[in-house]
Amino acid sequence: MRGLHGIPATSSGVIAVQGRFYSPFLACGGAWVAVHHGDVATVLTLRGEIDAANAELVVDTLRPLVAAHCISQPVAGSGRVGAVTPPAHPVVLDISELSFLSVAGFRALLTLDAERQTGRAPWAIVYGAAMRPFLRAMPEIPLPLAGSGVEALRHLEPVMPC
Repeated sequence: MRGLHGIPATSSGVIAVQGRFYSPFLACGGAWVAVHHGDVATVLTLRGEIDAANAELVVDTLRPLVAAHCISQPVAGSGRVGAVTPPAHPVVLDISELSFLSVAGFRALLTLDAERQTGRAPWAIVYGAAMRPFLRAMPEIPLPLAGSGVEALRHLEPVMPC
């Protein structure tokens, strides 16, 4: 069975790339998102291309995934006003394998970051070649960027549970 862009997929929606299998993915018109719930962070891996045609769809797809993990909820039954809430689960958005990121796609990332700032948990964005033109043009990009997954986890370390 062939999946998005000819990538082999099983009937359950699991995709296989270079012999590795990924969790079910969400298609975003030329891009796709795989979700991995880890102990330390939830990793959203974005592959493909983000351009003017699908940037809004990508944001609409990522928004609930980011919000579900980045917003703490009040402790149920605490009976106290202003009770301490548990920390939200950090999110790593891995865009290192994007093959193309347009200005519309870059704006989509800025939109997600602005919305995410209302939550309590940090997030990090692992970038790759598609982000490099933006880094050359604007070295001080206001996004929580990391050059690798290890760097992203270091960025999240202060909020990781002991």
